[in-house]
Amino acid sequence: MCAGGLNSPPAAPTCGQLDSGCRMGESRGAVTALSLLVTASRGLLPLVEAELAALGAKTVRPTPDGLRVRGPLEFAYRVCMWSRCASRVVAHLHDAAIDGPEALYEAARALAWEDHLGPDDTLAVDVVTHGEVVTHSRYAAQRIKDGIVDRMRERFGRRPSVDLAAPTVRIRAHVRGRGCSFGIDLAGEPLHRRGWRHAQGTAPLKETLAAGLLLRADWPARAAAGDPLVDPMCGAGTIAIEAACIAADLAPGRLRERFGFLGWRGHDAQAWARVQEEARSRAQIGLARPGPDIDAADADEEAILRARGNAAAAGVGDRVEVHVADMRALPFPDASFDGVVSSFAIDHLSRDDRRRALAEAARVLRADGHLLVMNLAVDHWVRVALPTPPGHGYFGHQQDSARWRHDLDEAGFELVEEGRRPGTVFFLAARRAR
Repeated sequence: MCAGGLNSPPAAPTCGQLDSGCRMGESRGAVTALSLLVTASRGLLPLVEAELAALGAKTVRPTPDGLRVRGPLEFAYRVCMWSRCASRVVAHLHDAAIDGPEALYEAARALAWEDHLGPDDTLAVDVVTHGEVVTHSRYAAQRIKDGIVDRMRERFGRRPSVDLAAPTVRIRAHVRGRGCSFGIDLAGEPLHRRGWRHAQGTAPLKETLAAGLLLRADWPARAAAGDPLVDPMCGAGTIAIEAACIAADLAPGRLRERFGFLGWRGHDAQAWARVQEEARSRAQIGLARPGPDIDAADADEEAILRARGNAAAAGVGDRVEVHVADMRALPFPDASFDGVVSSFAIDHLSRDDRRRALAEAARVLRADGHLLVMNLAVDHWVRVALPTPPGHGYFGHQQDSARWRHDLDEAGFELVEEGRRPGTVFFLAARRAR
């Protein structure tokens, strides 16, 4: 799977004081390698694994909490900058055995937090819990926070304050059974927040999910070949903007003002500067070459205003054609068209409207057309196909799957495969094969 043409990272030693086999030098933070946990929506993990390999990871190990990978700090920075589908990048600190919430306090208090933040900094603690030993994530976060600030108070006579929105350092703990893993959230806030979304509708599609859809549709290769993309129900423009950014090789993290590592005492400013310079250089090259035709339309004039504003903020306002149009009035491509038709949104449609949308998709998908209907709100995926004319795609169903199957059959689709993937929102897309 193409991950947007990412290069391998430099192998220079970097810094970040961590446990878990990291080899520390005499100066604070000198490390040759560190252990990372890269998280993502479960259905996007295979794409993130491919991205990590493209960034130079030699071994990626799937775990219940995400993907484990080792590398220098500059590699971690490049994941934060270049991964289009990951949610968080956590630098692993320590594993502790626990038998309850109070053991979390003692384990947290025993760690050298003064190596990672100062008494005048701010912190936040996020906890993910699995199992019966610790079941209340908010109480677990409270006890870990208490352990951290009590240790800092003992050493400095004062303690960091809590800032849940924009802390200097965000600490992340994963509690599973009788074990707890502590780490520093290098992303700080979820990586789907690219820094360009200034306006959105009532049910925004996460940028990471939009990128996942495009990568599944092999958009990087299609864009490089000059294939067009049509998004007839674009909403705030997420899919079209992500498509334009991929086509121009724009790093998804290039516009973010905050990352979790910027206030961390293990931060290597020189390594981060190199990553930023690479992103600027590649953006300059990518924007200098012509891009594919990307057409984004919506019947809602307010949605179009949002999409235009977001595209401009993302730096691709001149690479996405945004206009008001009803999808039924769009000049959909004929059988010679070779590209991607995306985002027939069906999450809030009535059943009658849904059936009309499926019928319209069947009408549009002539020749070797591809349909992709994804329900990211549930665990199940169903792959469907157009028997006449040929084509294929995916369809996600909810508890009324029998009605969905009936509606698909009525529109001329045939169930051919079932899979599993979770998420948060429905959307329908279509792809035409070569």
